[in-house]
Amino acid sequence: MTPYYKLPPNWEKNHSHILLIGPEGLVQYNLFKKIQNAFPKHAIKRISLLEKQDIEQFKTQTLSASLFEEPEILFVRITDKLLPAFPWKISKSPIRQIIVYGTDKLPKSLKDHNAFDIQIRLYNLKEPFLSREINSLLKHHQVTLSTRGAKWLALSHFGCEHLIIPTIERLSLAYGKSSIPDQDLKACIYHQSESNSFDIIDAIQKDKTSLYLQLKSLKKDDWNRTYWALVSHMRKTLLIAKDPTTLKSHFPWESQQKPVIALIKSLGLNKLSQFHKQLLDIEPHLKGLGSEPSHLLIMHWCLKLQESILS
Repeated sequence: MTPYYKLPPNWEKNHSHILLIGPEGLVQYNLFKKIQNAFPKHAIKRISLLEKQDIEQFKTQTLSASLFEEPEILFVRITDKLLPAFPWKISKSPIRQIIVYGTDKLPKSLKDHNAFDIQIRLYNLKEPFLSREINSLLKHHQVTLSTRGAKWLALSHFGCEHLIIPTIERLSLAYGKSSIPDQDLKACIYHQSESNSFDIIDAIQKDKTSLYLQLKSLKKDDWNRTYWALVSHMRKTLLIAKDPTTLKSHFPWESQQKPVIALIKSLGLNKLSQFHKQLLDIEPHLKGLGSEPSHLLIMHWCLKLQESILS
């Protein structure tokens, strides 16, 4: 197993089957980015293997040879319990990269994983490397914080490094290119466990893994607030679909506007209206007037919306 800091030059180009072992933090994010930059013309496909039937579907639909196969990078997230069932001895293809991740530690009994080209050990970043990486991400997302604010961001994410990028993306959505005062940043960090509508919609438009992780992070007390945030977001989006000139009045920042425009283009006015109505139909269950658990109905609505967007 190779530690990430000892990787040889051009490792991302010389290995087509890669296994990442360790925490899903900034190191993993950078390795993903390096692989994508090495194959800019490859399509990106993200797959989550959560149950045994997902493995079978992965074998039949993803790994089957096809005359119409196109270059692609497969980022495959797998749960620990499915590691023994994964088809490690996959035939190599010159136009396909497979990256498996999602486990912190391999079971001792597992041997088949050695069929993969390279196994990379990941770690959480320590100072001063963590602060340097955060400053680089802030610059990339055009988010301006004070030196003290950047240190707060690092300290507040100790033990949950994988949430740093979503936090920076949320700051970008909320403040755009404006400099963020320390007091505002402190309030945002304090409430960072509260998902807003942008977080959910962004996860819906990305992939199943992002949505799964976003919904899984919600606590019992978060569901009511999340529901009303989604209702407000969908209402504004529907108004914009009917009258595009109102876009800036509802969503002033460009970073807020892009996912809204993408949502309207993906669904169109009729489907947007249908999903908005379906969301409103959940309200009686939220108030205890229905027979089904409201949080399950919200989850189902999110999954159906994603299915409609990605299909």
